Amino acid sequence: MKSILLCISATAILLSISSCRDLEDLNDDGSGDMDSASEGDADADSDADGDSDSGTEEVNHPPVHLYGVDILVVVDNSSSMRAEQQILSNALFSLIAALPDPAVGADIHIAFTTSDMGLSWGGNAFDPDNDGWPGGSAPEGCENLRGDEGRFITAYTTPTVQIGNEERSCPQLPDSMEQPFFSSSTISWQETDLALAAACTANVGIDGCGFEQQLTAATAALQGDGIDSGFMRADAMLLV
Repeated sequence: MKSILLCISATAILLSISSCRDLEDLNDDGSGDMDSASEGDADADSDADGDSDSGTEEVNHPPVHLYGVDILVVVDNSSSMRAEQQILSNALFSLIAALPDPAVGADIHIAFTTSDMGLSWGGNAFDPDNDGWPGGSAPEGCENLRGDEGRFITAYTTPTVQIGNEERSCPQLPDSMEQPFFSSSTISWQETDLALAAACTANVGIDGCGFEQQLTAATAALQGDGIDSGFMRADAMLLV
């Protein structure tokens, strides 16, 4: 099932990026104008009665141009995820390696955070005295009661990563680029180094809280570092 989901995700991202190239050409006749759905019928409605229906007004929306893709990866870093992180790491390497292809033509931003929000709930930190957790103390891995709070990851947990049967050295960190995310246009990446950086970052470790909050973490990440760092752009498609 995981392999199927990874394949579906990869296909969806590739299709999304391809659509970013030029969304203005929505018709396929090469004319550059919009074909009416009722072409062939003299009136503007969708029936064939020849009369003109009243009460409807055609709205012409301006073309939308998207020139990049902002990808946020939320990684489960609870204690049972070591093997799953390795699978994710290899899948991301294959996926990201295909994205900066000139034929695709999109500027890529990639950021990572974890599912660890501690034992917080609704934006509130866990209170061991009043929240009723058995024993009155947080379980192992949840000692930081607010967890990572959706912060972007800017460090590797190991200097190398296993890609297939090969051990590869991790390239530059986001910190060295003075930003907490990877960008396909920030530096001149060598060959597959951007994909390798993503694969290295996906191995976030397994010391996180077992009370995983993926959606809450994604929201916190986008509202925090996602805005403050310039990760999200108005002319880019956001994928989480």
